[in-house]
Amino acid sequence: MSVGLAAFVLWALLPSTTTFGAPTGETFNRLGDRLDQGLNVLRHAHIPVRPSPGIVLLTVVAVWVMAATADLLAFRRGATLGAIAPGLMVFIWIAALGTGKDAVLAGAGVGAAAAAFLAVQHQATLVHRRSWVGAVRTIAAPRAFGAAAALAAAALAIGAAVAPALPGSDEPLVDLGTGHTGASSYKSIPPLLDVAEKLRRTPSEELFTVRATTPDYWRTTALDQYIAASGGQWTLAAQGSNVGEGLSGAVPRGALRQEYRIEHLGERWMPAAYRAVSVSLSGTLVVLASTTLVTGRDIIANTMYRVDSVRPVASARAEATATGGPVPKRLRPFLELPADFPVEIRNQANAIVAASNAQTPFARARALRDWFRSPAFTYDTHVDFGDDGDAMLRFLQVRRGFCTQFATTYAAMARALGIPARVAVGFTPGTPDADGTYHVRTNDAHAWPEIWLAGLGWTHMFDPTPPTAAGGTGGSALPQELPIAGVGVPPVGGTATTVPSTASPTAPANGGTPAPTGGGANPTVTAPKRADRSTSHWWVAAAIAGGVVALLLLLVVEVPVARKARMRNARRRRDDAGQAIAGAWEEALDRLAERGVATPPTSTPIELAATTATRTGDRVGESLHSLATQYSAAAYGTRVFEDLDVDAAWAELMRLEHHLAEGDTTIERWRYRLASGRRAQPEPAGWSPRNRSTND
Repeated sequence: MSVGLAAFVLWALLPSTTTFGAPTGETFNRLGDRLDQGLNVLRHAHIPVRPSPGIVLLTVVAVWVMAATADLLAFRRGATLGAIAPGLMVFIWIAALGTGKDAVLAGAGVGAAAAAFLAVQHQATLVHRRSWVGAVRTIAAPRAFGAAAALAAAALAIGAAVAPALPGSDEPLVDLGTGHTGASSYKSIPPLLDVAEKLRRTPSEELFTVRATTPDYWRTTALDQYIAASGGQWTLAAQGSNVGEGLSGAVPRGALRQEYRIEHLGERWMPAAYRAVSVSLSGTLVVLASTTLVTGRDIIANTMYRVDSVRPVASARAEATATGGPVPKRLRPFLELPADFPVEIRNQANAIVAASNAQTPFARARALRDWFRSPAFTYDTHVDFGDDGDAMLRFLQVRRGFCTQFATTYAAMARALGIPARVAVGFTPGTPDADGTYHVRTNDAHAWPEIWLAGLGWTHMFDPTPPTAAGGTGGSALPQELPIAGVGVPPVGGTATTVPSTASPTAPANGGTPAPTGGGANPTVTAPKRADRSTSHWWVAAAIAGGVVALLLLLVVEVPVARKARMRNARRRRDDAGQAIAGAWEEALDRLAERGVATPPTSTPIELAATTATRTGDRVGESLHSLATQYSAAAYGTRVFEDLDVDAAWAELMRLEHHLAEGDTTIERWRYRLASGRRAQPEPAGWSPRNRSTND
């Protein structure tokens, strides 16, 4: 069966890689790739998981493993309840990774199938006198279970103490998200911090290449929220219906085609010129509001993909295209600033546009850009400013910073002027070679503002960062840049005019720790919820863990306790009175075996009672002697026994058990209950299957 199923899977899924149905090396390579792709989808894709070759193969393998396990438990081990567990695990995965549609119907179907299976198997267990959990002893000894439990507890304690100190302890194996939306999510290093780190890295390292007909900014992230946390931070938070999967729209004529070969980028952000309309890499998540692309893989390194982007409006006709007009309602979130945003920055922005007599949004945006490009500002990658309000004020005072300070301050001031704005992070075009391939290195990292203008839409043409001299890093390098019309505009209004010779870190007013370099809260890309369903990978993990724990408890507790209870009941209710009395004797032998008392098969019942009394005490010996006498009469005598005789024998058994338990602690009682007690030994002396009772 297993060989046939494997052959069918190879023939159905990968027929082109086989030779007359026989697998080749390429077959196993393709299988490995598909399994890896399926695991990546499970880790990063949103709910519900869409079918793909990797998911289909992973599903076939998982269902086969569960079916084989259920078959082993049901028909080879006779474990009725255990055989249901694999099927329930498959159902849990389906329920967690699918939609809520028809969930009740599916659950009812699984329940009906399980009930039918239990009914059929119950008859088999009655015929063969097996436990619902298994036909043989499942747990070798309580001591083994105790040792395993002690080792597990020690491992958990050591893990809890040591894990936080290990490298990468803050990076979970499977990122389960923030928990705010109940959907899967992805967190990254704050992009603004990453820009500063790349610009200061020595020596510079090539990160990726992009083949394109014309250069552009290769954007990785767009930070579209300015929140009040930590004095103010630019961040990205997209969730629910704001996140889609894949781009496959129509590519207009004149679109900018880019072919990326990523080498050493350690994040999941995917470089792409804004605005991407098509991407070739499957499993790509897309933040719809800003067309930020995030791969569904662990990292984007060692990946190749193609992107088509709509070309930005050429600078030569940008001003003529801009129409002005009110900001649409859908874009008003891009105007929001915290209530405690420094009023000095608002006043400075208003003073700049007033001095330049800028009447339209386009003119205001250009005047603001030209003010930052004036000689009063110095490009310097060695400052230590964040992106909070105090850091922006400090930057405006010292007039010294790099792209992060220029971009974040410009975007905040644009919002103060009523212009929708966000902060983009990525790379300048890089260094081209003869065949049109641009080589992008760490010193090409860049941050710039994107603003929205009626008639133009979102545009990156207003980069306030000045270009750097030859050999510099992180300066603007925008193709078809708008000419600078207002260079030399004097500083006006609201901020200090004294310019220190060097920059210093921003000191918080409360004397606490300075803001981190580059600032920026951890951005979060969260996959959308479907059908108003709140499901996340932590729920899947919890369900699986709960199922495993329940199954372990079932095996540990139900196996010995319930099995012994069913066996005791069966012995007590035997149709023949003599056999029921013999059942009481068998129970007595089990109780002795649980306590390690030897019951040699060469001894007669009376002899066994006499020798046992010397080890267990007189009261136990008296009860065991009385029970041995009744059993001997039932086994070898000629008297016909009645129900009263059976009651007397089982009452004596209860007295025996009571005497055995005298002085036991609670732990000892549970240890004896969990002990199997069924020792492999022949029938007692003088007893044979043909002479079980004189009543036959």
